Amino acid sequence: MIGTLVELEAFTKRLGRENPSMAAECVLAGPGLGDAEVAALLKAVPGLPESYLKCARLLRFVGVELAGFSLSPLVNRGSLVDSLTRTNSTVNPLWARLQSENLLEVAVGDSELVAVAGAGSTLPLGTVLMIHLFDTDEAPALLASDFEHFLIYAGNLMDISATMSGRKALKEFELRLGKLGATTEMVDGWWEVAESLLE
Repeated sequence: MIGTLVELEAFTKRLGRENPSMAAECVLAGPGLGDAEVAALLKAVPGLPESYLKCARLLRFVGVELAGFSLSPLVNRGSLVDSLTRTNSTVNPLWARLQSENLLEVAVGDSELVAVAGAGSTLPLGTVLMIHLFDTDEAPALLASDFEHFLIYAGNLMDISATMSGRKALKEFELRLGKLGATTEMVDGWWEVAESLLE
């Protein structure tokens, strides 16, 4: 089981060694953002929670995918600062909704985006949610209490998908989430993502 960011980094490095052609997009390692980049990011995207920034300082997100989520919303275009700045602006079709709920987009999947609760949200600061891009009336799914837990949960999903599938794999993922402190609501939030990877 992956329980820390250090263990997650080691796991993704191992994946990179085993699949050299995929290393660039699967290895989650440092260094992340420097002080000047963090300052520029906070100026451009005020309200980003410290729990997200801590992870972005430690690990490089641009070009990296974890459990089907690109950790830089614009995928490979530009720096993380550029990506987050553009995504959290009026060019984003969901910007009005995100802004009204004080959410900030930080990652994206095939048909969903991942957002964190920013300053002023009714949710605890840093809470991680998944919003469906093509069914925006559907309530956001709760994924984690903060971005570090989101990364760890996603890493465990990747770990399980490498060795098992089907009901057994889903049960193992549910068990790990419980051990890692996920609530029932978070387990439900991950279920659709897990089914697509493990079935």
